[in-house]
Amino acid sequence: MSSRLKSKKLLKLTSLTTACLIAVVFAFFLIQKSVWTKYDYQALDGFYKTAVKKGYGPKKSSFPQIKYLTITDETYSYTHKNFLDRSFLAKANTALSELGVEAVAYDIIFPYPTNLASDTLFFESIRNLDCVYLPIGLRTANTPGNFAWKQDEAYKKFKTRLKKPVLKGESNPFHGISALMQYDTFAKAAFNSGHISSFTDEDGTSRHLLMVIKIEEKFFPTLSLSMFLDYAKIPFENIRIEWGKKIVITATPDSSLEKDVVIPIDDRGRAFIPYCNTWKKGFDEIPAHVLVEKMKDPNLRGNLTEIFEGNFIFIGDISLGISDLGKTPLQNDVPLIIIHTSMLNGMLTNQFYAKWSFGQILGLILVIGVLLGFSSFLRSSWILYITTAAILCTIILHTWFQFIHFTLFPIATVVGSTFFIASGLIITMEILISKDRNHIKTIFARYVPEKVVNHLLLHPDLLNLGGETREISIMMSDLRGFTSMAAEHSPKEVITILNRYFEVMVEIIMDHRGIIDEIIGDGILALFGAPEKLENHEQKAVACALAMQKAMMQININNAADGLPHLKMGIAINTGEVVVGNVGSLKRTKYGACGSEVNTTGRAESYTVGGQVLITDATYQRIKDVVQINRVMEVSMKGMTRKAKLYDVIGMSGEYNLFLDKGHDLPIQLQNTIRIKIYKLSEKIVTDTPINGCVTHLSPSTARLLLPEPFVEFENIKLHIDPEQLPKPDSFLENDEIEAYAKVLSCTQLKTEFEIMICFTSLSPKADEFFMGKT
Repeated sequence: MSSRLKSKKLLKLTSLTTACLIAVVFAFFLIQKSVWTKYDYQALDGFYKTAVKKGYGPKKSSFPQIKYLTITDETYSYTHKNFLDRSFLAKANTALSELGVEAVAYDIIFPYPTNLASDTLFFESIRNLDCVYLPIGLRTANTPGNFAWKQDEAYKKFKTRLKKPVLKGESNPFHGISALMQYDTFAKAAFNSGHISSFTDEDGTSRHLLMVIKIEEKFFPTLSLSMFLDYAKIPFENIRIEWGKKIVITATPDSSLEKDVVIPIDDRGRAFIPYCNTWKKGFDEIPAHVLVEKMKDPNLRGNLTEIFEGNFIFIGDISLGISDLGKTPLQNDVPLIIIHTSMLNGMLTNQFYAKWSFGQILGLILVIGVLLGFSSFLRSSWILYITTAAILCTIILHTWFQFIHFTLFPIATVVGSTFFIASGLIITMEILISKDRNHIKTIFARYVPEKVVNHLLLHPDLLNLGGETREISIMMSDLRGFTSMAAEHSPKEVITILNRYFEVMVEIIMDHRGIIDEIIGDGILALFGAPEKLENHEQKAVACALAMQKAMMQININNAADGLPHLKMGIAINTGEVVVGNVGSLKRTKYGACGSEVNTTGRAESYTVGGQVLITDATYQRIKDVVQINRVMEVSMKGMTRKAKLYDVIGMSGEYNLFLDKGHDLPIQLQNTIRIKIYKLSEKIVTDTPINGCVTHLSPSTARLLLPEPFVEFENIKLHIDPEQLPKPDSFLENDEIEAYAKVLSCTQLKTEFEIMICFTSLSPKADEFFMGKT
């Protein structure tokens, strides 16, 4: 399982990021002091419409029912007046009284007297109608203030209706500061009252109704709550208001309730309005003039009684230009009397929408954040994307399930928080992974050629085992005599020498668009033309080799300054078809080249001496117009039936214009010859029998020897200096090795002796000091 997780460093950073993102979300909502936004309600409007359309919305009360008695444009035409005729309303009240309605509520305020006769008729009809509710309009403020009391009878009646329910919790109610009252005469005649002050949400939609308003130290209920309490025979002061939670109307033996009615509210006393349908599809509507006209026909009274008897009747003016229109979650431009009828219906059916609390939402966001955090722990980024998508789908389904079970879920808040946390994790994860990948790529490129890494990242399919045949140029380099030199220095010095050498060489190879396939000890295997196809890869390889040889001068200057030995490097280049690709197993794979041409390069390199660049005939034929050759050698290579040509390159013209300085390598004749013993090397094993000879000519890197027997060209030899030639007294200790390794360049027969031209491949420190004294 651990292999599927990110690194410990990424796990810590991801955990910290998750915690920070969750903390930011929490801080935002704690500052806002609410998890509900207008976007939540707007999103829920869509669920509301769908639920109502599919029959999952609030149900209409079967009995008592709610019906509208409306004042329409046709009603004004019927009365032949352009104002609301109170004598006509008196007829409607009388008709309702005769039909035995449960209660009548006006959504109209009559603040002033009009015609005395009409007002008297209206007053008498109200008094004769046992249960009529005339509302009050209240102006509110967010903070307490002195209420604008007057000495009118309506205000005195209003004051008697103010009560103090049972209160629990910290409240933040709306405070009434002034009122629009009914005309005194009508207010005295009305059975009861309630406020019809409505407040829209931030986006202008009527979703909430203020159930109570605080007037000084007491409270006044909304019209629908007042009507329901009278119907249930429960005094207003007996209800329990738990601020931020609910209003509880407790069923008692004296009440008409079978069980408690619970109305969810916020800390300001607002309840979500349970609209059961749109205006035309909701409660039955009967125009007032139709009722008055039908009451004149005794044959129709029976039908009217079935419609009105025992029901709640709301009277409102919905005529064009007069009606109070607004927006609900279900439709636009609807008479706002629907607010009060819907709330009363909710109380009759005991169906209300509760809301997820502040703590519940933060708890859910915490769970979602932790889940997203855990999903981001896995190496694959797709796990986080899939988890985010799954959470979002679950939120949508959960919102629907909650809604049809009368619970409001803040979908926009939770979705927004999920997006915020997921996006933050994705961005952070991509940044961290990108840095981690670059870090890994940088480290990986130390062991695998960077161009191979880049090529494999762009083409992951190439990670499969296998390869392709391609013509490339192969370069091998090696430090001459490094093994013996390393034995004479501390490991720290050896590492310093190699790092300084490789630092320069690797940079040169990369500059010439080669890749380092392998570094073995002090040797380098580089490829030109794979995995990236290169034109003129032969020229780039040879130019690279010349640049590497020229760079050795500065490396040796730096070595000398630090008391480190002088280095000599030999390089060989071959061109041909090889198989390049991934070789190995699924657990350990190496990108490289294999084939006979790679072997040929290695054999050609074995013939090089320090400071030399040898190329095979295959490479030479492709670049012979631009290279300068010092000499051509024919050598016998292992596995080949005939001799192979090797070309000693000393320069390249054209684009690169690189040339090696060979003048200082010519040996100078010594005044006194140096006696030496020669040992032949066979497969890097020194023979036991020495051959006596002498050094006649000497340079820092070459020498001429006189020997009694011939040596094969390119043969490797070991030289020992006769210790009797050392000065006395001297700084040489008895156990100091006065030896050198060399390669035979040529062998010429004289009369009785053989003149051998050699090139030093390695000198012990004391041998180097001795020879330097002779030159």
